[in-house]
Amino acid sequence: MNRLTVEILDSKELFKCYMPFVHGGGLFIKTNMPLKLGESVSIILTLPDALEPELFDSEVIWVNPQGAQNVHPPGVGVLLNNSENKLQVKIEKLIGTLLNSPEPTYTM
Repeated sequence: MNRLTVEILDSKELFKCYMPFVHGGGLFIKTNMPLKLGESVSIILTLPDALEPELFDSEVIWVNPQGAQNVHPPGVGVLLNNSENKLQVKIEKLIGTLLNSPEPTYTM
C-alpha cells in the first residue's frame, strides 16, 4: 500500500484541499505519484496547528493526472475514512466560514 504524507499549514490551503461534496468528506493531496481510482493508500495528515498527525487508511476517489490540460495541480482525492466522521468535523471547524466560499479549489 502506498503512503502519502501531507502537511497543511493554514485554513485557506485546507479549504482548497477539502472535498465537501464527498459523502463523509474527502481530501485532495498534491502528489506526482501515479495512483489509480480505487487504490488503497495510507495517509499521514498534519492539519493546521495540530500537535500530532492523523493516520488513516483510505481509497483514491479522484485523480488529477500530471500534465492534465487544466488549472488543477496533479494529485489525488481520498476518502476521509474515520469513525463517526470525526476528521470531517475537525476539518470543517478549521475551515470555518471558508466552507461556503465561491473560491476555486484543487478539484472544482
